[in-house]
Amino acid sequence: MPLTPKQEKFSAAYAESGNGAEAARAAGYSETHARQNARRTLENAEVRARIDALQAENEEARLHLADGLIAKLEPLFARRLDKGDDDGAMQVVELQGRLAGVIAGGRFVPRRIDAKAEEARRHEEEEDRHIREMLAKFE
Repeated sequence: MPLTPKQEKFSAAYAESGNGAEAARAAGYSETHARQNARRTLENAEVRARIDALQAENEEARLHLADGLIAKLEPLFARRLDKGDDDGAMQVVELQGRLAGVIAGGRFVPRRIDAKAEEARRHEEEEDRHIREMLAKFE
């Protein structure tokens, strides 16, 4: 059975934020019962399937964007190496690692696939903001 417009809005908001109460409010559910509505809506198998599909699409888009940004950094890396600027080259490598999701907080990290995924997503958003700031310095 197709999702209702409210369920579709909830699914899209949840796939983006990972926050049930926030998604419920965005979908138009009551502010005072947002958590209860989120829990009930998340119990619907069709809603969960839609959220999973949307999250997969979001991850694919994020990976595609990261690949493009990493590729754009390659000429900068090459220039730094050509100039003998090892520190600059390492900064580019670190930035590429952050974009690829293998470096966070200056340390290598495994791909996150457990219950800490939401925390990791928020951390990645902060890292992305930091990366954009660093890229702006090179423009």
